Amino acid sequence: MAKRLLALLVLSLALIPSAAVADETITATGAGPAGHILGLDISRYQHSPNSNPAKANAIDFASMYNAGVRFVYINGGNTIAKADGLAAGYYAKDRPAAQTAGLLTGFYYYAHMPNTRVSKVVIANAHNQAAKVIARIQAQGGLGQQDMPIALDLETSCVRQTVFGICTRKMSKTLVTQWVTTWLADVKSATGRNPVVYSYLSFLTTEVGDNSTLAQSPLWISTAGINPATPGASPANKKRKGGTCYKSAWMDSQCSLHWTIWQYSSGGTGKTFGLAGGKVDLDIFAGDEAALVSFAAGTIHP
Repeated sequence: MAKRLLALLVLSLALIPSAAVADETITATGAGPAGHILGLDISRYQHSPNSNPAKANAIDFASMYNAGVRFVYINGGNTIAKADGLAAGYYAKDRPAAQTAGLLTGFYYYAHMPNTRVSKVVIANAHNQAAKVIARIQAQGGLGQQDMPIALDLETSCVRQTVFGICTRKMSKTLVTQWVTTWLADVKSATGRNPVVYSYLSFLTTEVGDNSTLAQSPLWISTAGINPATPGASPANKKRKGGTCYKSAWMDSQCSLHWTIWQYSSGGTGKTFGLAGGKVDLDIFAGDEAALVSFAAGTIHP
């Protein structure tokens, strides 16, 4: 028991509740590739059924913790009403269960841009969508010691598409950047923590402006097909053909991408992590236990 308590104290000063079930041989580091801290991100699709939170199976978060996972981001909201309602229902179940098992948890919001070319309408929409997230977090009792900063999931700038899902119009980079910076500012003001931005490099460089205020938010980058255990591995190609850097708020003049979380695979085996089956996204954190504790408290990880 003493060994287990020591391991938990290294991770946090009271981040892990006494009810947590954990394997004392597993520490926060070492479970991910190259010794990185391992995390997952989940949504309703890790449940069965995935369309009725009241009847869905419970995730075995204790097994998830015992498999070496130390943080999990949970989809808690969506711009689209039906998807948003389902996300809210599953988040309300998963967050307390994951925290009881000793995991740090995060809320991520999947964003869709409004179909408009008018700047003031874009800004008003961003305020409204941020307010929805803030109200949902407050309804859950606010952010506690085991909650990480809220994350904004940016994957699309499409505002009009056919019934077959083909995008016929995208929002301009300028308006996307206005929407994102407005949303981030509102959530930071309400929570006292810089929100996380989740995306992939091509979207950040073609759909979002190189705005210096964006760099205040930690970056959660999605890049598959690169093994994080490879010495010197980076979660994104550092340069374009010809040697020029990608332009992004998180890319420095040396073409180095400053990331905090790397989603390196979507092929994790669900049963390994206490899920009923299927695949699950795998993530690693850039720093050590002390950095993870600081990040959870809202401190930007360099």
